[in-house]
Order: sequence, then structure tokens, then C-alpha cells
Amino acid sequence: MFKANRQLAASLGVVTIAGTVGMVALAPGANAADVAYTSHCVNQIVPNLVIPDGDLKIDLSVAPAKARYDVGEEVTVTWTWKSYPKAPPEIPVVGKVDKDSTLPKGSVTLGGAATGAVAVEGQRINPETLPGQELVLTNMTGKVKLTQAGDVTLTPGLYSTFTKAFGLDAETKCNPVNTVAPSATLKVGAADKPVLNAPSTAVEPGSEVALTGSKFAPGAVTAMLDGAAAGIASSTLTVDASGNLTGNVKLADNVANGAHTLAVADSEGNSGQAQLLVRKKVDPTQPGDLTQKLDGTITAGSLAITQQAGGIRMSDVAVSAQDQTMTGKLNTVTVSDLRGGNAGWTLTGSVTDFENAAGESIPADNFSWKPKAAKADEKSKGTPVAGSAGTIGSGATLASVPQGATNTGGTFSADADIDLKVPAYQGAGDYSATLTLSIS
Repeated sequence: MFKANRQLAASLGVVTIAGTVGMVALAPGANAADVAYTSHCVNQIVPNLVIPDGDLKIDLSVAPAKARYDVGEEVTVTWTWKSYPKAPPEIPVVGKVDKDSTLPKGSVTLGGAATGAVAVEGQRINPETLPGQELVLTNMTGKVKLTQAGDVTLTPGLYSTFTKAFGLDAETKCNPVNTVAPSATLKVGAADKPVLNAPSTAVEPGSEVALTGSKFAPGAVTAMLDGAAAGIASSTLTVDASGNLTGNVKLADNVANGAHTLAVADSEGNSGQAQLLVRKKVDPTQPGDLTQKLDGTITAGSLAITQQAGGIRMSDVAVSAQDQTMTGKLNTVTVSDLRGGNAGWTLTGSVTDFENAAGESIPADNFSWKPKAAKADEKSKGTPVAGSAGTIGSGATLASVPQGATNTGGTFSADADIDLKVPAYQGAGDYSATLTLSIS
């Protein structure tokens, strides 16, 4: 039991570090001079562990560093160790502070126009430290939003160290021994924005533009047009000790006609803005351009078919003991597609039985053809495709133009060689059938 207590005390002894509080000088702006103070530290697990009071130097700084801050602005507070606490003079059992074992956390007290505190924290990074040596801790940072106007003070408050040893993350709290003065003072208020005056009349691209202004911070200024430096070719702007701005900016030659936002930022990042109208003058010796819009309508036509004649004479044959073939030729059919679209079309044919007055007949399926298709006008847009050779019967394709991605209109021709199979011993007589052509 005694040995275990010694191990616990040793592990806690690792986290005992001295603190300091007590301001040396009040810094005039957001950044402060070193603050020297003394702190008293107590281990939270073994309160009677002997930890000598320590003297430190701390610097509190704020980023961004400015002479004035706006209400609602968020800033980063950094606690910088200018001198470090020392490890206890005796560290039982382990005899040292292990490398990367100690994490610092602290609190910066807000005063003046603000209340509360800013929590700051570092990293668990430290070198191995022997008894009595400085324990080099990482700096600590935290963020705070400035919500009240007025002077806001920043004062180092308590801090703690958390050290891992023997499976524990033991805390040692360090409080100031005496009253601590503020380390930094921030001036917070509604922004007193710079005022920028630009000409109210139109200016030309590439011209010199005279500007005036007030409430700018003395020092260098930067001019931009529509948020970009490219619109400004050069600048002679200056700000005097009273914050008055004078000088010219030269616009770039390629600035477009129209309204633009001209902004001038001072050395503290505050910006004054003004509207600037840019208009290129028209050379009176050069006539302007006139435009007239032309409108018109092309009316869609129809899809139609025509033919050269209405009769087809098949070749004669005599009654025979053998099957025979009668031949003929389709009268050329012309397809006219004036619809002005891309729908395409299909031309089909069907035929009836071949019959005579005595009632003799040859079935319609005995008719067959070999279709042909071509452009009747080379200016036609579509590409005609002939149907397949074979039986006509109750329906077969003679020609077509497939649907396309663009216009398929035009004038096309279709014809075919026609055959009729005549059975052996077919009765004599004059025969006829009707071939019907349809387009869709």
C-alpha cells in the first residue's frame, strides 16, 4: 500500500508546475508586454503534495492585431509562455516528466465592457524533464466573439496541467497568488467606416478618376474595382495624418460599360466604397450599327404518292403441263415528302388473287417482287431503302425512308420487277388482279 501511494504521488508530482500572475505593463493595443506573476498549484488527487509556488512570464496576444475591433468580430487569443514553470524538485519513483505527457489548459478573464472568460488550450507536447528543470509547455489558444462595445481587457487567469502517468491523467490547478492586472485591452465598437467619394458622372475606360475620402487610417491604401485589382491600372492615392484621402486611380482599358463598385482599403483593413459608372464614348466620325430582325414561316406540306400509269401487263403464257412464270414491271411510284420533318415514311403493297371470268384463279401469294428505291431529286434529305424481295400477298414493303435525327424530306421513286407463278394446267382465259399501294 505504501509503495502504491508513492507511485501515485510520483505520478502526480509530474504534473505540479508553478504559475505566475501580476502585470508588469499595460499594453496600448491588442498585443501586450510580458506579464510576470506568481501562482500556487494544488494537485487535485493528492492535495497535500508539496508543490513550490512558481514565478512565470506570460504574454497574451490577439489575432488579428488591430487598433479597433467591430462588435460581432471573432478573435483568437494566444497565451504564450515567455518563461516556463519548473518540474517539482523531487519526483519519486519515476524521477522525471515523460516526453509528451502534459497538456496545458487555461482561462483568460474578460473585463471592462465584457464579462466571462476565454478557454484556451495547448497540445500534449513537451520534452522529457528532470526534477527542477523548466517544463516546456505548448502555447494555448482560444476564440472569443466580441459582443459589447467599449474597452475589453484580457487578464491571465487560472490554468491547469494534465499529465499522464500510471494510467492516470492527473490535474494540477494553478491560481494567481496576487491580484492580476489586465495584459491587453481591445477597443471594441461600431465601426467608423471610411467614406469614399467618386464622380457621379460617367467616366471612360482607361481614364484617370479623382477620388476623395475621410476616416481612413493613415498609411498605404489599396484600390480595387468589383473586388479585383485588375480593374485598376495605377493609383496615386494617399492618406494624410487626419485620415483624409486624395489622389487618382487610373482604370484599366478593358473595363466594361456599366455600373461598378470601387473600393479603397486602408492599412487596418477597413474599406470605403463608392459606385462608379463607366461608359465608353462613341466616336462621332464612326457610324453606329443598326440591326433589323427578320421573321418568316415555312409552312409544312404533305406526304403523297403518284404513279405513271394504272395498269401492268403481265407476259402471256400458254397452258402447260409445267409450272410457268409470268413477268411484269411495276409502274414507277413517286413519293413526295414535303412535311419538313424527320418522321420518315413506309410504302407498302398488297395484291388480290389473279382471276378470270370463268372463275379460275391463282392465289395472291403466287405474286412476288424485287423492289427498287432511289432519290428522284438529289437535293432530297432522306435516304430511301428498298423493301425485301419476296411474296407480295396481303402486305409487303416496297420502299421506305427511316426516321432520322434531322430532316428526311424529299422526292423519291420506287418500282419493282413482278413475277407470278402459274401452276401447271392452269385454265385458259384473261386474268386480272388489283395491286394496292399505301404510304404511312
